[in-house]
Amino acid sequence: MPVYIRKNVSYTPLSLDKVEPEDDHDFLLDPDQLWDTLPQPYRMINKILSQLIDSAWDIIQDKDRGRTQEAFRINAPKYDDPVKLQIYQSATALHASADGKYIFVGLPSGLAAMTALYQEVVNVWEDPFAEIVTIKSCLIAADFHLIITVDNLGICRLLLFAGDTLYFLKAINEYPSHAESKVLCQKCEAEGGYLGIVLESSAELWLEVHKLPLESWLQEKESLLAAAEEEKEMAHADPSGETGSMEGSIVKTVRTSVAKVHFSTPEIVLKMGSPSQQMAQQTALKGFPCQTPLVGPTPMKKDWSEPLGLGTQHVLGAAHIERRDAMFTHKHEQLLSFLPQDKTEHTAIPSFHFVTGSRLLPHDWVQSSTENKKYVAIAVWWSGFSTLCQYSLLKPAKDLELTPDLVWPLTSPITCTAVSPCTSHLAIGCKNGNIVLWDRTLGLLKAVVSGSCDSEIKSLRFLNPALFPSEISSETYSLSSATFLLAECCKGSQMLYDTCHGSQQIPRCLSTKPDNEEETQTILQVLPQLPDLLLYVERNGRLFIKDICSGETVAQMALPTSYHLQSPWEPVYAVGAGGQILYVKAEGTNKTEDGATEDTSAIFIYLLRSYPPLDPYWSNYKGSKPLAVYTTQEERINTLFARRVQQQNLRKFHLQTRWGQLQSELTRLEKMSSANTVRTSPVS
Repeated sequence: MPVYIRKNVSYTPLSLDKVEPEDDHDFLLDPDQLWDTLPQPYRMINKILSQLIDSAWDIIQDKDRGRTQEAFRINAPKYDDPVKLQIYQSATALHASADGKYIFVGLPSGLAAMTALYQEVVNVWEDPFAEIVTIKSCLIAADFHLIITVDNLGICRLLLFAGDTLYFLKAINEYPSHAESKVLCQKCEAEGGYLGIVLESSAELWLEVHKLPLESWLQEKESLLAAAEEEKEMAHADPSGETGSMEGSIVKTVRTSVAKVHFSTPEIVLKMGSPSQQMAQQTALKGFPCQTPLVGPTPMKKDWSEPLGLGTQHVLGAAHIERRDAMFTHKHEQLLSFLPQDKTEHTAIPSFHFVTGSRLLPHDWVQSSTENKKYVAIAVWWSGFSTLCQYSLLKPAKDLELTPDLVWPLTSPITCTAVSPCTSHLAIGCKNGNIVLWDRTLGLLKAVVSGSCDSEIKSLRFLNPALFPSEISSETYSLSSATFLLAECCKGSQMLYDTCHGSQQIPRCLSTKPDNEEETQTILQVLPQLPDLLLYVERNGRLFIKDICSGETVAQMALPTSYHLQSPWEPVYAVGAGGQILYVKAEGTNKTEDGATEDTSAIFIYLLRSYPPLDPYWSNYKGSKPLAVYTTQEERINTLFARRVQQQNLRKFHLQTRWGQLQSELTRLEKMSSANTVRTSPVS
């Protein structure tokens, strides 16, 4: 039977009493309730999904922002055509002399010296047991250098380079191979006739300061060169002498050092241990006189000239603290096993600077230092401690372990320091990110600035004062000068501070913390004769040159494809010939046809003088200028007298003009006097 269904039929809805009530708590029925507080476990799932989406979106935005910046950024010109040096492929260290004429090359079996401009080997000192890894040099006189080397075994050696010849002088801490206790060299620096060496043994670590006999060395050098000239004249006069040449070789002249030459040896003048060792020795040996722990140590008579102490003269000495620790360990022995144990031991390593006299020192030292411009003191600080001490190098003493003559107490441990080349300014970087700037010559605190709120200061360095745009001066003589202080934080940011008196300028940020850790910059060296250019290396091994004032990258030096730097943190490099040539040691390997690995390490040379981006800096060369100028009374009188002599002709002209006007002025005065007389005379 057919069924007919009508279209467009509207059924009558149900009555309200028959409609089932809706559940208000069922969020699936109400779309607006999807954003309300969800019950568990939906709330946790929603939170996890939201975090994943937000983090993914942040990553997408960062990548897009990086692509945009990379597209609009103008990359520095890249130079990947260095010259490969055909000698010394196994060099272990490179160092340029102070005058830029020579490059000292550390070898697995000695030391070599070659000219920086033409790469000609001058002399070689050979020792099969000396693999040089660190080289330092100091210019004693013209063409006379002191070379300090440290090998892979920690032995420090002194050599003299004079008359194109290397002379072995002395090994500071040489020990036999069968010795049980070995003394290793951690750090060495030489400046102004003094040599500082940090030595370490299995039991302790200490700093030694040696005085260099510069005058004796100069006299011995003159006598040595005179004897060499006589031998040369005798060799030319001998007709049986034979001369040979080395054709097709870079080596031009190589002479063996004379073993019979004996130079004077340095003399130790100061020896000091770490503050913790000094405290332990002082407490154990001397002790502190006190009646009870509440009364404390008995006050002793002190001279007012003595400086602030190091904080060791108190009843809570090292022995007292050891007893307290032993008592606490015995009482809580069962509970101490559950505490986290830190097995890393932090060793305090000293850093030091040789400085000249200042108003912070006694008057006789200041006068002798000002007249002779000699170094009279050493500033020392230890890692992990918040005090910087200054010791005198001229004070006579029977014992080598002297007490500090000056103590700088700080509120945070010191992480780095810097002294200007003239030693008139001292900058101290702290762990809390603050930078303290002192004017040593005047003995004044110039500034305390905040370098970084979330990172400690990694390094400090004073730049050339010629980069500073302004100078404070008077009409007669220069009063003072200022420069920039370059600070680097541990997180990679770099800032510029000025050292001007009373300056309240905001520090200039050269570079912020990089987003990619591989692009973190490692500050290496300011190019000689180009004080506004800085050579740095990134963690990925790329070398760059950038402008210090603007922070912009100027050029990039790229190594060949199959080569890489030995270490981005401590690369083997040297800048010679007054900043014209860059020497870089690169490592590389190559597989032979037999499948063996072949070492292809070599030294590459970059001719920086031929790079077009550096031409404006060479043309606008800024000469050296002292950081601080403090004139004496005699210099001021001489300056005023010279100015008066220069103005003599001008004063003579003014005097003649004045004498010429005197007659007319007298005539005018006589007329005025006669007129007043007539006016005041009584009428007859």
